Amino acid sequence: MAVMAGGVALTQIGSGSSTHTLTGIIAIVLGSFMTFIGYIRFKRADKAIRCGELPPSGSEPFIQVGGIAVIGAALIVTHLFGVW
Repeated sequence: MAVMAGGVALTQIGSGSSTHTLTGIIAIVLGSFMTFIGYIRFKRADKAIRCGELPPSGSEPFIQVGGIAVIGAALIVTHLFGVW
């Protein structure tokens, strides 16, 4: 939810540039995707724990961290090169 809130902040508080709006929309979509992934992981972990097993690790955390890293890198690059 924090990623989605950051996306809303970028689109609303930003200087009105298309870069702010595009980055905000991407953050909102990524946050929605991360919420869906989190729900799936929760259901798997709940089922495994109820069966007395360890939950599977999966690759979902890597995808989530990678998405945040890409948005962070895009924000840094656009700020350093004065796109905003």
